Amino acid sequence: MPPRHSGAPPWWPDGEAWPPEDWRARRRQFLPRIVALMLGVLLVALVFCVIVGGFLWSWQGSPGVPGPGDRHRGPAIFPIVAFFLLAILFLIGARGVRSLRENAVALDDVLANVNRVAAGDYEVQTTARGWTETRELARSVDLMATRLRTAEARRTAFQADIAHELRTPLSVIQGTTEGMLDGVYARDDEHLELVLRRSRMMAKLLDDFQLLASADAGVLLLHREPIDLAELLDKIAADFRPAAAAKGVQVTRTGFDSLEADFDSVRMSEVLDNLMRNAVQHTDPGDRIELGADAVDGSVRIWVRDTGTGIPPERMATIFDRYAKSADSGGSGLGLAIARRLVDAHGGTISVESAAGSGTTFTMFFPGER
Repeated sequence: MPPRHSGAPPWWPDGEAWPPEDWRARRRQFLPRIVALMLGVLLVALVFCVIVGGFLWSWQGSPGVPGPGDRHRGPAIFPIVAFFLLAILFLIGARGVRSLRENAVALDDVLANVNRVAAGDYEVQTTARGWTETRELARSVDLMATRLRTAEARRTAFQADIAHELRTPLSVIQGTTEGMLDGVYARDDEHLELVLRRSRMMAKLLDDFQLLASADAGVLLLHREPIDLAELLDKIAADFRPAAAAKGVQVTRTGFDSLEADFDSVRMSEVLDNLMRNAVQHTDPGDRIELGADAVDGSVRIWVRDTGTGIPPERMATIFDRYAKSADSGGSGLGLAIARRLVDAHGGTISVESAAGSGTTFTMFFPGER
């Protein structure tokens, strides 16, 4: 068990830093206020001493001079000094009262915006004013509202995405089934296979939507385990060689012959499937697709490179967005968005380099793998 830190109270958990890290970071903010408070106390004490001393000196006079009741008095400098000190004390007090009033107004604004957020209005903008803590609270309220607004926009977009993407296959299933029941279509394998294909498309779309929703919410679960990444890439390359060969495209696997890494093999296969499917779709006879992996400075690098048609410059900025697809693409436009989220969930990064007519290279880095 880690030792208890010296100076920690008896109820403080063992092994926890004392004082807490947040206090260590904030005590520099409190130090000026503590100093100002101490100076204020000293100033009040000084004023009190000057007033009392001046009063006694004025009424007692100097040694050998008649005492109270006589016209002769001590020096008049003490009342003057006391007056100026009282004036300074008054100004400091007025400034403190004004600061308290401004901070109270700032807190009222923060509370009003918190109530607006609680009522569902996320379009709030809190003016950062008042004390340091109040300004931090205002910024936190605005950040909370921004995140809630983003979450609400994602929820609305997610509902619209489901309605939009499922409408077409559902219409085909419904129309084909009704046609067979009404005798318009024959009840044969051809029409039943059409219904089955569209049903599978709907199931795939639902899986994609669920994956995106989980990734956006930060609750995507990965089942990571040590795998031979080279072996996984060999399998992916073998799966896509028939489709590529049918177009006259060559698929090669490069890089290490054996490379162990901690991945969710199912999710990583989905990433590579999406990238390879795009590569096959956007290559022409005589082009090549290269799938490879190696180790760079303790990290794993995976790439999918093709010599195909490339990506136009105007599409590069949105290539990983949902529904970002070319005019000739027959997919849903979710493949690269899903690939990026799965790479992010593994703690990696994905980037793309391309030029129209010069091919495309997708590169993934996974730091800390072995």
